[in-house]
Amino acid sequence: QAYSCLIHFYKRSYRWCVMVRQNKRRPKLVSSEIATNASDNNKVTNGEVESMDYEHVNGENDMDADTDVADTEAGPADHEVNAETGAADPEEDAEPEGDADLSLCDASFSAADSVPTSGHTRVSRCTEGVEQFLEAVRLHGERGNEFDFEESIGILTLEEMCALWVSMKEYTTTSVLGLVGGVDGDTDQYLEVVTGVVMVAKLCISLPLVQGDRCPPALLETMVLLHSVLPSMTNDKLTNTVCLLLESWYTLELPDRDSLTSNCLVYLLTRSLSSQGTKADVKRIWNLHQTVLGFRLGESEQFRTQLVSTIGSTLYLNCPEGVRWL
Repeated sequence: QAYSCLIHFYKRSYRWCVMVRQNKRRPKLVSSEIATNASDNNKVTNGEVESMDYEHVNGENDMDADTDVADTEAGPADHEVNAETGAADPEEDAEPEGDADLSLCDASFSAADSVPTSGHTRVSRCTEGVEQFLEAVRLHGERGNEFDFEESIGILTLEEMCALWVSMKEYTTTSVLGLVGGVDGDTDQYLEVVTGVVMVAKLCISLPLVQGDRCPPALLETMVLLHSVLPSMTNDKLTNTVCLLLESWYTLELPDRDSLTSNCLVYLLTRSLSSQGTKADVKRIWNLHQTVLGFRLGESEQFRTQLVSTIGSTLYLNCPEGVRWL
C-alpha cells in the first residue's frame, strides 16, 4: 500500500509540473483570440474569471512530447504573433487611413462675402478703414470674445507692422484734429479712435520687432504727434493714458525717447501738486528725472515754477522718491 501511494503521488506531482510548464510556455493571446476563447471556453461572473481548461497530459509522456503539445495548443490566430514578445506584427495590423475631406473646412474662406475668422485677418482689416479698426477694438474689449489684439499683433511681420502703423497714424491725425483742433465731427468717435491707437501702441512697443532701428517710422511719428498735443487735451483720462504710453516709450529706450518726455513731466508735476496728487504720481516723476538735466529752465516759465513748488510740497517730503527728486 505504501508503494502504491508513492507511485500515485509521483504521477500527480508530475502532471502538475507539466501543466505549470505549459502555462508558462503558452504564448500571449492577441485581442481577437481572447475574445474568441472567452466566448467559447470562459465566462465572467461577478468579477471572477474561471480558469481555462487545458488538455490533460499523460504522466508517462516524455519531456519532448509535452513541449510539442504546448506549442500547438494555442490554435490559429487572426494576426501573426511574435514568439518572444507575444505582440502582434504592427506592419500586418496597420491599415491605411482614408484621406480627410477638407472641402467643408475651406468653404468659409472661399465665399466672396466671408468675414475674418482669425486674429491675423482681423488686424489686417484694420488697415482698410477706421470703422474696421474700431470694430476690432470693440471686439478686443468684449468679455468672452476670442479676438485678442496682443496675441494677433505678436505674429505680424515687420512689413505688416509698418503697414498697420501707416493707417494708425492717419486715424490718429484725423481724430486729434477733431479733439483739439476744432474740426467738426463725432467727438466720441475721435476719442475712441485715439484711445484705441494708444492701446495698440502699448502692445506694440514691447515687441522685439519694433526695437531699435526697426521701429516703424509711422509709429514714431504717431508718438511725436501724441506728445505735441498732450498739453491741449481736455480729457484727463485720455491725457493720463497717453502720458503712460510715452513713459513706457522712455523706459524701453525707444528712438527719440528724450524728446518725448517734456510734456509728460509738465503734466505729472501739475497733477502731483494738485489736491488730488498721489505718491504714485511722484514715483512716475522720479522715473523721468534724468530728462530734467536736458531742459533749459529759461524756455518754460511754467516748468520752472513747478520745479520750485515741489520744494515745499509735503507729498514730496513724505515719500522716498520725492526726497530723491528734491
